[in-house]
Amino acid sequence: MIFATAIAFTLLSFANPVKAGTFTDDLGRDFTFTGNEKFATRAATGALSLYRMGIQDQITAIWGLWSIRGSDLDVDDPEAGSRYPESDPDVEEVNWLHTKINMSPGCYTNPRGCFRWDSIADVKNNSESIDYILFIDNGGDDNMKTVTEETGIPVIFIDTFYDYNSDCRYVNNATEEDYELKDKTRCFGRSMIDVAERIEELAIAIGGANTAQIESDKELACQAAHAFTDLMKQKQEDGVRVMTTIIAVKKDDDTGDDYFEFRTLDPIDLWIPRTLEELGMPILHHDDGSLTLDDYSTRVTGDEFFIDCDGTLSVDCNSNTMYPVDFWLIDSRSYLLILNEDNEVNEDVIEAIFPDKAMLAGQHWHYARNDGPLSYYAIYRMLDEMVSRVSPAVRMHDPTECTAVDPKTDVTAQSGGGLDRGEYICYDEDLIQTKYLSGCTVDGDNDDDDDEDPCFSGDDVVTLESGQSMRFAEISVGDRILSADKAGNTHYSDVVFLPHEQNNKQATFVEMSTSTGNKLCATKNHLIVTCSGATASAGSLTVGQCVRTVTGDDTIETVATVRSTGVYTAVTKTDYIVVGGIVASPFAYNHNLVSAYYNLHRVAYDFIPNLLQSSVLRKANELFGSFAAHAFVAIAGK
Repeated sequence: MIFATAIAFTLLSFANPVKAGTFTDDLGRDFTFTGNEKFATRAATGALSLYRMGIQDQITAIWGLWSIRGSDLDVDDPEAGSRYPESDPDVEEVNWLHTKINMSPGCYTNPRGCFRWDSIADVKNNSESIDYILFIDNGGDDNMKTVTEETGIPVIFIDTFYDYNSDCRYVNNATEEDYELKDKTRCFGRSMIDVAERIEELAIAIGGANTAQIESDKELACQAAHAFTDLMKQKQEDGVRVMTTIIAVKKDDDTGDDYFEFRTLDPIDLWIPRTLEELGMPILHHDDGSLTLDDYSTRVTGDEFFIDCDGTLSVDCNSNTMYPVDFWLIDSRSYLLILNEDNEVNEDVIEAIFPDKAMLAGQHWHYARNDGPLSYYAIYRMLDEMVSRVSPAVRMHDPTECTAVDPKTDVTAQSGGGLDRGEYICYDEDLIQTKYLSGCTVDGDNDDDDDEDPCFSGDDVVTLESGQSMRFAEISVGDRILSADKAGNTHYSDVVFLPHEQNNKQATFVEMSTSTGNKLCATKNHLIVTCSGATASAGSLTVGQCVRTVTGDDTIETVATVRSTGVYTAVTKTDYIVVGGIVASPFAYNHNLVSAYYNLHRVAYDFIPNLLQSSVLRKANELFGSFAAHAFVAIAGK
């Protein structure tokens, strides 16, 4: 046993050898490491990013906030969680941070922010434990301009705002301080993956990077990016537009009344909005240097935003707005202003001082404004959560035209970039930031896959004969589920065949709900039974149309495009099945023709039921289904 353990330890040592190297920072300075250096860095942006890449013992000291701004994370009780779990450190990471020298004990838990050490004395007193200071930040910390002179500790700079360009920032200049911007037209915004790649280069140069973990996290980030950009393609087709902002609730000096104000932000030097736009999110710009904003402040009050309200804000005058915002992304600190004590949205506050349609519809979420980690794992967590939050969003205002530019170049300059007020970039698959999308295998990479699969989401529910609800992903052959015949009569029927095996495939669905609360998610060509008894594709149905449900005819109240996991359908002995209370065909394109094919399975179920659970038959069935779907598409001329 001891011998085996020794061998395992040796193998692990070889798996992550300490091979120190040379790193060139974002002021163009070269640093060479031996593998034994000790580093101090900002807790969240630096330490947690490097921790995920295997640089752990080398970090000896930290400063700054451990969570993102606005978080309620209790660093002494991390098991309690936080309101921002997709951005904050987990229990293991918090416990690791506790083992490091804390050079900002006075503010590291302040939810309003903490980005510097408390005093230069904290650095001087711990200088024997610090060989290098890692400045992974936006260049705005004045402490970094003098710390080497005061302590003798060199600073290594990774710019979280701009790509390295010798014309962007000053370094070793006779009259200008290091880090100051030299020519803003030569400063081009970075997104998260640009910074993560630089941190990875640094981790490898330091020595001891966990390359296996890095590659695993890249895979997760890649898969999340595919899901996100697929969703953004659909959202742009739906006409949905997003505003990234900071909000405030202020008091009128004359009346003492509260009023709402938001600050418009172009996604140039904000790494999360920059990331989202490079992956296709339709973010509204404002460009405070544009001629179209001569008469507008980048700080907009509710009175200015609601053009027709004439000083008295209400839902009766909220249609005509300065910006056609369908979804709000609010920075994590100011997002608290619209939350109540239970971290739920305070609709009374919104309706009283900012009765915006998207706000009232719950179409808003937060983003970390230039804080939190910048690892590949952080990219995965952010994009995965963003897919969940943006998926249900629908267009709330009249459609507007997009602007066809490259999000990676044309609009990333600190000065001279950006678009005019209310403009957003068109979705263009050829211009998506492909660095996010490479290095992983994603089910359904072909855009036609979603169309070919006549599917429901794995989270859709059916009703068992016992009266219990069951997720589609949990159905088995032989289960008796609520079904319907063509006359509209409902009854329970045996599941005779499941065309899809268990899967985690990401797909785009049409989510519809009715006035009585029935709801399902189906791919756009899946057939839904209308009140006339005819079938219609889910993608063709609109609000107000009539569909059959378990309780009778009902009207569609909402329709949205969402991303979800798992693609499933079920064949019963009856024509139709009831999913989420709505009567639907198990099939797409042509119910009668496909149902006739599955009559073979219905007969087989009565005589050789085991055959229908064969993976070979299921695979052959999928091949046939794919062929049939292509044939239907070709015939329809799509």
